Amino acid sequence: MFWDYYYPLLFMVLSALILYFGLRKEVRKFHGNSEPTLMDRVSFGFNFLLVLVFGGTFFAGSIIRLVYLATRTA
Repeated sequence: MFWDYYYPLLFMVLSALILYFGLRKEVRKFHGNSEPTLMDRVSFGFNFLLVLVFGGTFFAGSIIRLVYLATRTA
């Protein structure tokens, strides 16, 4: 029973770490610039969205899988 939930929980924790540390790194890097140029803003936006897409996809997929497993056994 536990092994059914093991991988979705693991992916959820890892994707939450990716989201937290990735977004924190990008925001710190952007705020470290005293006068960001247009290219700095574009780079920040692209990297921010990239982290959100990859981390968010795995996080949402893990939640969907856990909901599926919980409703399948009920």
